[in-house]
Amino acid sequence: LFFGQSVPYAKDFTITPSDVPADTLDVQQPEDHPVAFLLASEKLSQMLKQLGPVGAFLGNMLHLFVKSTPAQTQKVDGNGNIISLLKDGSLTALQKGFQHAFYLVPETASELAISAPDAKLPPEQLAFELAKQAALEEYNLNLYRQNSTHPFDALQQIVLRGLPLTPDIHKAIAHGKMMGEAMNLTRYLVDAPPDTIKSPAWISQQAKALASPTLTVDVHDRAWIQQQKMGLFLAVASGNRKTGEDSPRLVEMVYTPPNGKYDKTILLVGKGITFDTGGTNLKVGVDAETGYPNIHGMKGDMAGAAAVIGTMKAINEMHLENVRVIGLTPLTPNRLGAYAMLPNHVAIARNGKRVEIENTDAEGRLVLSDSMNYGGEKYHPDVILDIATLTGGKAAALGRDNSIAVMGNNYRFSKQLSAISRDLGRKAIAYPLTEGHRRWVTKGAIPGNPRTGGLADVYNSVPMKEGERYGLYGKVPYSREKHIIHHSLQGGAFLREFLADPKTPWGHLDIAGSELAPVNERGGTEYATGIGVEDLFQAVQQIASGNLKT
Repeated sequence: LFFGQSVPYAKDFTITPSDVPADTLDVQQPEDHPVAFLLASEKLSQMLKQLGPVGAFLGNMLHLFVKSTPAQTQKVDGNGNIISLLKDGSLTALQKGFQHAFYLVPETASELAISAPDAKLPPEQLAFELAKQAALEEYNLNLYRQNSTHPFDALQQIVLRGLPLTPDIHKAIAHGKMMGEAMNLTRYLVDAPPDTIKSPAWISQQAKALASPTLTVDVHDRAWIQQQKMGLFLAVASGNRKTGEDSPRLVEMVYTPPNGKYDKTILLVGKGITFDTGGTNLKVGVDAETGYPNIHGMKGDMAGAAAVIGTMKAINEMHLENVRVIGLTPLTPNRLGAYAMLPNHVAIARNGKRVEIENTDAEGRLVLSDSMNYGGEKYHPDVILDIATLTGGKAAALGRDNSIAVMGNNYRFSKQLSAISRDLGRKAIAYPLTEGHRRWVTKGAIPGNPRTGGLADVYNSVPMKEGERYGLYGKVPYSREKHIIHHSLQGGAFLREFLADPKTPWGHLDIAGSELAPVNERGGTEYATGIGVEDLFQAVQQIASGNLKT
């Protein structure tokens, strides 16, 4: 335990349904049993009228007040009720409303009831979402403080009102709780401080703890990585300490359904750079949005690996049927050091391609490439999905807040993946990878023509302006503001070169910047979001059920 830390990263709430109508406003609530109402101001006015003339007057005043102020959450009439006002009945509004409601939960509360009469969701989906949000509140935001008590230390039970007491509702609540707790594991891995705790060995241990009869977990060391001839992975790992917990690991997780039967095999690969200094191309400058140096927050550069580990936990606990899922997480810091890779270094990838390292800060694609190639060759998956905090271009183009850039070798498939993330309330956009992108990362090399191309087969980073040579920006000159998303697409185009079978449907999710909370949210960039777990889980589930066509 860390510095004598004696509490787990999350406590366990009991989450139960109740058929008390969701729009029943309690006249008096004890301080230790508050009710949180997630609703629109119009609904609040209607509910307050139940309390008579004074309530009607208060409802009208609050309705006007809410229309003219950005205030989100407040206690009503001192009765212990908590009102979180929603912009609408959407999933995103419900999520934010739930978080806002928790701002006012008393520390002494032992039970909290949640009512969401304005949610525009079917009962099972509402039960799942509320249970997931409740489980996310189990996460201990105070974990690394001297007195690491949970913000809701007294809270034991959360009651979800307005739900029918059916087996399907109970199952939805159980699965929602599992999803929230899988996301909490991902948050814990991302939030862990580098050096002090977070090393490839430590993350491997957290993954190993998930092993069960249906989930095998193997941890491979540097010697194994060398045997596999993962030259790109080893190039990144060359700058870290040669032995000990910081040396590279590759975690290999395999889920098989309890009945052992499956029609689909899906490979998940997550970037696991435990801290990214940029290597010899040291990260410099200051982030215009956060005000922090660009090297700040790079402990989260393993958020893709953390998302894969969290997803494997959720898949295993919910016993997904008809699908075998493999999770691979290449883990290493990208450090400065006596043995660190240098610009213009040429490394040999696992598939034999020669790669020139033009920028040591474009390291994530290197560890992913060898891992994807290994998984594709060993398991012959029907689908490959990788997830990574890969490029600053994605964050610049789509923003940091809850956004994902999606690409792959099948644009129709990419659009289906982006639709899954949009349904989860994210800004998710699919982009096609063109022949121009392929020629960009190979510097125009034409197979069979030795007079084309550059020194190597593939380049891990090519200047953005050179994209003009391959027609990426049309007839207009390169503009950072207009074309920065191609920085993300360059990463995807590089990865495509290392698929063991180029015909295997493959999707790449760039989550750069979205792994940490926005500055204006509780705790700001101090805390991880857990993004990617639900996206991968939903994709796996829909592929297994045949609802997502590849």
